[in-house]
Amino acid sequence: AAASAARRLGMELSTIDGIASSLLDFEDSISKEMEAELLTGKDLNLEKARELALNNDLAGLGNELFKNAADLNEYGNMNRIQQESYAAALGMTRDQLGKIAYQKAIEAGMTEEQAAAAAGVNAEDMKRAEIQEQIQKSLDKLAQAFAPILSIIGDIVGILAPAVQIV
Repeated sequence: AAASAARRLGMELSTIDGIASSLLDFEDSISKEMEAELLTGKDLNLEKARELALNNDLAGLGNELFKNAADLNEYGNMNRIQQESYAAALGMTRDQLGKIAYQKAIEAGMTEEQAAAAAGVNAEDMKRAEIQEQIQKSLDKLAQAFAPILSIIGDIVGILAPAVQIV
């Protein structure tokens, strides 16, 4: 469920976990929430998100973040400082908030091109970013799969290196 909520946000589970950690820095999180409210004029209430983060309910937190994220129209009408402040209040970056706004637009029935145009981004850039994320995930999986083998090879080289130096 948590992984599904993360995918809905266009993120990985580890990213949601990082957001949970940032929300649990209560003083900083509340300060960022108040700053975002002042800059955007939007009333944020991240109390539930902090509660879900505290209880380590990443699925619930993902859904709460999706609910509290700006929709595409709001995001597109914010200036850069407002976008950054709003994203920081949610414990994420401006790019991550933009991706969520884009995902919300797709869920609402917009085509990728319409959502990209409304967000002020190029649909090809969004697809390229998605492909880059998929490649990175694949590389991470490959690294995990080969790590034990490379560790064994490293141990063998470590044992043979002194013998080779003697000859």
